[in-house]
Amino acid sequence: MTKAFGESSLKFASLSFGPDSDHATRGVSSLLEFEQAIQDKKVEISKQRRQSFEKKRVTAIGKMTTVDIHTHIYPPSFMALLRSRTTVPYIRTDPSSPTSRLIILPNDDDPSLPPSSRGRPIGPDYHDVTKKLEFMATHNITTSVISLANPWLDFLPSHEAAAAAKLINNEMDEICAQHEGRLFAFGTLPLSAPPSDIIAEVHRLRTLPHTRGVIMGTTGLGSGLDDPTLDPVWAALAETSTLVFLHPHYGLPSSVYGPRASEYGHVLPSRWASHSRRRSL
Repeated sequence: MTKAFGESSLKFASLSFGPDSDHATRGVSSLLEFEQAIQDKKVEISKQRRQSFEKKRVTAIGKMTTVDIHTHIYPPSFMALLRSRTTVPYIRTDPSSPTSRLIILPNDDDPSLPPSSRGRPIGPDYHDVTKKLEFMATHNITTSVISLANPWLDFLPSHEAAAAAKLINNEMDEICAQHEGRLFAFGTLPLSAPPSDIIAEVHRLRTLPHTRGVIMGTTGLGSGLDDPTLDPVWAALAETSTLVFLHPHYGLPSSVYGPRASEYGHVLPSRWASHSRRRSL
């Protein structure tokens, strides 16, 4: 539109005043200035609209309640547990590496790998609640429901799991109490413990004032979420109306998932779904 307007303006000036007259020059100059003024006004209006939209967007975000339910933290007792171990999962500190690293998978525990390539860095963002609150402030998050990240407590011997779950769940609830209204928690179940211990923790978690449910990995007890051994646990969760946050986790063993288990990484399998997928493939 601008180009067409400019061309017609030049033709008009040439016809009216002659191509060599001073009037033509002044006419063309005035029209070009007018056209530039229109463009400048358009730019100004566009800028004002963008600023107005951004102001409204920021105001809306400030008024909006944002709850983050998928956010993890390793409390001090869990960090101490991982640091005390020498087998997967454990925290490895190497003098040549500035940051401790979490060795969470067996193939990460390879001495042939350089220290900086083994596992994942585990800095304050993992375990410092002030970092969590700073993140929330940066992203306008009103409330976070914190939880333990994998591998949870699934790796513990049966006789240790219940006590560890009680200690860690209490600590998570205490952290939330220190930041009333900002933090709540999902509890962790001692899935390697006897079913009676798991069920007892399900009921006990209902007494913790800042705990809003439990977090579980998708491997269950190692045989999928429809493992009959889990039935009493599901029954206890249903009886107590406990919310369950199912967290993606590494795939089930080939004995459950089939020959293509290694292809799926983080999965949400049950044995029924696994068999259905194998048939569909």
